[in-house]
Amino acid sequence: MRLPRPLRAQIRAARLGYLFPAAVIALWAALIPYLREALNLSAPQVAQLVFAFGAGSIAGMAAAGPLTKYTGSRFTCSAAAAGSVICIFMLALFPPFVMALACAAAFALCAGLLEVAVNIYGVGLEREYKLRLITPLHAYYSAGEVLGALCCLIFLTCGVPPLWTVCCFTALLTLCACCFFPAIVNFDFKGRGERAFMLPDRVTVCLCLIVLFTYMTGGAMVDWSGIFLHDYGSLTLKQAVLGYALVSLSMLCCRIYGNRLTKALGALPLVLGGAALMILGLAMLWLRLPLPGLLLGFIFIGCGMANITPLSYAAAARRTELPLLPTVSLMSAAGYGGILAGPALLGAAASLVGLPMVFLILALLCLVSLVCMIRLAALYRSCT
Repeated sequence: MRLPRPLRAQIRAARLGYLFPAAVIALWAALIPYLREALNLSAPQVAQLVFAFGAGSIAGMAAAGPLTKYTGSRFTCSAAAAGSVICIFMLALFPPFVMALACAAAFALCAGLLEVAVNIYGVGLEREYKLRLITPLHAYYSAGEVLGALCCLIFLTCGVPPLWTVCCFTALLTLCACCFFPAIVNFDFKGRGERAFMLPDRVTVCLCLIVLFTYMTGGAMVDWSGIFLHDYGSLTLKQAVLGYALVSLSMLCCRIYGNRLTKALGALPLVLGGAALMILGLAMLWLRLPLPGLLLGFIFIGCGMANITPLSYAAAARRTELPLLPTVSLMSAAGYGGILAGPALLGAAASLVGLPMVFLILALLCLVSLVCMIRLAALYRSCT
């Protein structure tokens, strides 16, 4: 089916909206080991940096619903994208520690704001035009992760300084945003009388927990995989981004075929199998297997995470009795709170019990997600 040209432009803008924050967060993941070395940071200071990142993300996600409601998706996405580019550039200058904390918080605020706003926009497009868009759009998020991680791996391995790596990549993203973001439409949330916040029911709480723990695992891959592989996998700083790249690449491959896998296997077996794969991969990291086993564990984690979140959003979209804005805002806040704020808590745990034990904690949280999925079996079956 050939879509009308304005709708195609809107979908292209949504694709870039999903790709953009994932790509700049990949830059952040690659910068963390360099920041630790350039600023001579201790483990508690790295945890403080990640905590500032998490605090900023919470502020951005809290502001996303009201800002989208009153200013529209176009302004919110554009302003957040511009802010994230400026902040990641400041971090690449390796400023003093206090300034790095402020930049990390501001960057996370913009990234969190953009990710929630674009999720609201993507689910709004799916409901408005009755199209299956959520899983393909999340594939673009994974593509952004892969693109950012591989560009960092190639540029840094070739000896390009981190500052120039960030400048080249963000310049390309900014050019694309200037071309495509003007096509973003503003849904009339204010005119429909939708609230920016609401108290969640039990089903929404379960969905939020599933998304939270899934993305908390993803956040651990962003913030701690490089340090883990450098410390326990005997990789150099330039190669340490390989773990995050494998997670992102495996997620991308599984999400590209997400709709086909859902039709072939069913949504419920797909999410249950994904949770089981995540638990297995995290257990392999906890056991500190030889390097090939660690890399295989990262692949299992990426494959497991791939379709859990898209199918959870699809399940929420089918609950038409609930308003769009607060439901998606709550799930997005839970998910991106996990990916951005969760690693700060895990970092505090790592300073007490060691980084490998953090992966065991994540495996137990994924087991909780598995129980929630079983409770929502009927809702997931409706997505098939």
